[in-house]
Amino acid sequence: MSALQAIITSKLSTASSTRGTRSTSSASIRGTRRSRDNYYSAHPHPQSSQRAILHSSSRAATAAAAAAALTLVLLLLASNLPVSQSATIPMPPQSSSHSSSLREELLGIIGRYPNGHLNDKIRDEFSAKLSQYSDCCPSDVDKSKDVIFAIGKSVFGVALNDGDVNGNSSSGDANANANANGDSNVDSNGSSNGSSNEPAAKKQKMNQETQTQTSNVDSNGSSNGSSNEPAAKKQKMNQETQTQTQTEIKTEIKTQTESKAEKEAPVIIDFEYMKQFMKDVFLTYGCTPEQAETSSEVLIEADKRGIDSHGLGRLKPIYCDRIDKGILWPNKPIHILKETETTALVDGNLGLGLYIGPYCMQLAIDKAKKYGVGFVACQNSTHYGIAGYYASMATDAGCVGFTGTNARPSIAPTFGVEPMLGTNPLVFGIPSSDEFPFIIDCATSINQRGKIEKYARDGVDTPKGAVIDVEGIERTDTEGILRDMVLGKCALTPLGGAGEATAGYKGYGWATVVELLCTAFQSGPFGEDICGVDRETGKPKPMPLGHFFLAINIESLCSLDTFEKNTGNLLKALRESKKSPLGPGRIWTAGEKENDARVFRTGEQGGMKVPGALQKNMIDLREAHPELKEKYAKFPFEE
Repeated sequence: MSALQAIITSKLSTASSTRGTRSTSSASIRGTRRSRDNYYSAHPHPQSSQRAILHSSSRAATAAAAAAALTLVLLLLASNLPVSQSATIPMPPQSSSHSSSLREELLGIIGRYPNGHLNDKIRDEFSAKLSQYSDCCPSDVDKSKDVIFAIGKSVFGVALNDGDVNGNSSSGDANANANANGDSNVDSNGSSNGSSNEPAAKKQKMNQETQTQTSNVDSNGSSNGSSNEPAAKKQKMNQETQTQTQTEIKTEIKTQTESKAEKEAPVIIDFEYMKQFMKDVFLTYGCTPEQAETSSEVLIEADKRGIDSHGLGRLKPIYCDRIDKGILWPNKPIHILKETETTALVDGNLGLGLYIGPYCMQLAIDKAKKYGVGFVACQNSTHYGIAGYYASMATDAGCVGFTGTNARPSIAPTFGVEPMLGTNPLVFGIPSSDEFPFIIDCATSINQRGKIEKYARDGVDTPKGAVIDVEGIERTDTEGILRDMVLGKCALTPLGGAGEATAGYKGYGWATVVELLCTAFQSGPFGEDICGVDRETGKPKPMPLGHFFLAINIESLCSLDTFEKNTGNLLKALRESKKSPLGPGRIWTAGEKENDARVFRTGEQGGMKVPGALQKNMIDLREAHPELKEKYAKFPFEE
């Protein structure tokens, strides 16, 4: 039995024999029974939870046991404690009735609305109540270990200053008691908290009636004589009230989501227009015309190939914002530190990787054309865009191309949970007699960070199995994943997934190969040294990345025509092999889908789709730079 199981079993046993705590436990269940299924899916949830005042003794005991277990799990997840036999589990603080009520309401929000952090009103409600809870909780509460503040920061993005703690709330607060026993949406002044579209007066009246009806029943579920209504009738009424409130919230979320989607619908814009805009942005930041032209070409090629995670979507957050933060420089010289006829070691001096990458691959190609093989290692570079671009440079020159780059730590080793390796693409380009070369460009993780950023822009969950957190739980909450990856609390899984059952050790091994080739020649940093964030201060810091580039001149070994025909014959045989009756009826080879996307987008589609989030990025860049504002007074999507 694991340490965690032992602790939970102990608490279950204690809870089962202690009926006096069933009211508090039932309230905890209300807050946690529907907790984020994408974050806590590894743990069982109670199937039902009614108000503690209406539970029978046996049901209350069971609820108390389940609540104790769930509370322990929540606290372990949020406080990031090591699970060991000697671990000290921080239990919810003893506090005034008002602070307890607020705590239950916060847990209720977390449990009832798994995607609540994506809804403005629910997020605002959570933020307001968290602020109230912070003001009135006892002074001995350690907020750094309190599950509520941890979830508020990591999931809802609400970080409060510790400040002075005020715990003078009256324990006899009537509204606090009403909220503790029900799901009231009206504060002590009767005003609406915004979680429903009903008038405040109607909500206040409904909650006053609920408070009056429930106040006549004590914590043991027995009537005190002031009400003759059967408990079952009251229970049904309370269920209907709660269901009505939840339905209103769900309807509001759906309406808001549909309205937002309609407002932010993608607009198709010509590629030449978009490339020129990106080039002008780089020029505005101080790049030379050559640097700006090359950098914008690498980005627009990603969008043409359908690799939307590495095109326009990276312009502002990866390049412009990092220049603004002083961790990447737009116009730095490139130095060749050591060179032979077939090799070179290059220093990029933390300039634009979008320019450094093409420079290094061209150097490798030039050497290969003269000596048969060219290999270039690079240090102190930055994000260099889609790695497949460099493999294509080699195939266009009649060479086999091979490249890779490390990145900020994202992948956990097999059987580990700490991000140690970058997504580290392992990329090959091979010329073919087909209309397109064989280009295999993929990360050594199931997903890369750019793909998760795209999930966030699209408002969808991350597929299960692609991300693991420090507790070993497979996460799907995209926004929370992106926040926790910055904090080092989440890691991507390697190709094959976590563990060895589906051969995750293979992806782990290939990721390590790339990391070695990007650091061993260069004496370059890895892991925490290239995470981009100073863990002590939280401030951004440079990420000096390493790359490698290999070009093999095909004519040094055989004629290019023969090589391409041999390659094409093999790839054609693969595509024409027997198809699965359950599949799409087609087999692709590497680079084919990107070519299909390129043909469609540059032809029939007539440009690239620019979604609402990227439209906003373009507007923000324009507004921040007078030169852009003058030239781009109105974007196509503003007409």
